Amino acid sequence: MYSFYADFYWILNFVMNQFLVWLVAFIRRKEYTPFRWAVACAVVALISVIHKISVLEQRSVVPDGAYCVFCVLMLIGLSYKYKSNKKRSVLTEILTDMVILMFGVSITAGCILFMQEHMGDMKSADVKKAFIFNIISFAILYALFFVMRNIIKNEAEKCETIMCATLIHGSVKKNINVLYDTGNNLFSPYTNEPVNIISKETVVQMGVRDKQKPILIPYNSIGGSGLLETYRFEKLVFMDGSIMMNFLGAVSERIDKTGDVQMILNCSNKKIKRHGTTGGH
Repeated sequence: MYSFYADFYWILNFVMNQFLVWLVAFIRRKEYTPFRWAVACAVVALISVIHKISVLEQRSVVPDGAYCVFCVLMLIGLSYKYKSNKKRSVLTEILTDMVILMFGVSITAGCILFMQEHMGDMKSADVKKAFIFNIISFAILYALFFVMRNIIKNEAEKCETIMCATLIHGSVKKNINVLYDTGNNLFSPYTNEPVNIISKETVVQMGVRDKQKPILIPYNSIGGSGLLETYRFEKLVFMDGSIMMNFLGAVSERIDKTGDVQMILNCSNKKIKRHGTTGGH
């Protein structure tokens, strides 16, 4: 009997853990690391087997609730990497992942236990119960795929507006991802030039601060108002060969949550020309 749990039960747990880890990574856009995921899922599956055998032998001293929380923490902690930032702390990230993982557990394992309990009471075919189970299964699958469909759709729309480019300033070159955003309509009040948004990390890596004095450009938005530290960049070369030259870039602490985008184009730059305008700053 114990060999069954040591083999078959471990395999089932390992596969289920892989699905749950993938589900959280898909929804939360986590980095994919197959080897790390496999190790994490294998370790947690082994812990599940040990706990199950101890329960069968009536030697378990760990409450089921504490065991469940421990397994969730182990699965999340071993599967993903966490870095603190100014917007969200590591604790917030872990708690968010835990909630999503527990939601996945309740959908999968919870439904299996629910059906197992009720199916065991059925001594003969019951069309009504079978129909209800089908409706419940359909509703759960529909909700799950609806969420995934919206996530994929949003990612696809984002990919259509993201372009790969090479930022050049002096002898420094850097490959960046550029996002065209209709919400960026910032213009310089001095020369009426469009102002793009560039991440602070990119500006530091390009060494622009060591070569130029910043231009302070005022801005007003829903989030507030103030002055943006702005610099002039020499050239931006896109993958299709189009070039934007001698343009302004305002510094932003963080452009997006994931850090995938390093620059946001001004809304007037939808059609990028070979020769950019020359400013007077």
